[in-house]
Amino acid sequence: MAQVADDHDLSALHLHDRHSGLGITNDDLVAMYRTILLARLLDQKIWGLNRMGKAAFVVSGQGHEGAQVGSAWAIRKGHDVVLPYYRDLAVVLTQLRRAADAQPLGEQATRHHLRVVAHRNPHPPRGRHRPRRQAQG
Repeated sequence: MAQVADDHDLSALHLHDRHSGLGITNDDLVAMYRTILLARLLDQKIWGLNRMGKAAFVVSGQGHEGAQVGSAWAIRKGHDVVLPYYRDLAVVLTQLRRAADAQPLGEQATRHHLRVVAHRNPHPPRGRHRPRRQAQG
């Protein structure tokens, strides 16, 4: 039977403590992993919507989630400026998660922003109209 690690014991995951010296806690590691996973799942969902014709334009950032979350985690509030571009979904999610940790209503804001990102495009890329009638003459 597999061992299940509790919230504060990461020894079952065979993680070596290379992060404490950087000021990153075990909870930070878990939050970073969850953000990486959320970014990948959301990216795949949006990509699938594009393939179904429900999202007009999608540019994937798959494979860059770890670098984006890691770099965004080092951003200092009030000191650094973030200007994300269209492939920086993981950076935006990291900033939303960190804002949610600081604000009691932040989780609701996170859900709102995710709804906006994953919202169905009202104008699909493929036309679903009937051809015009030709003039009777």
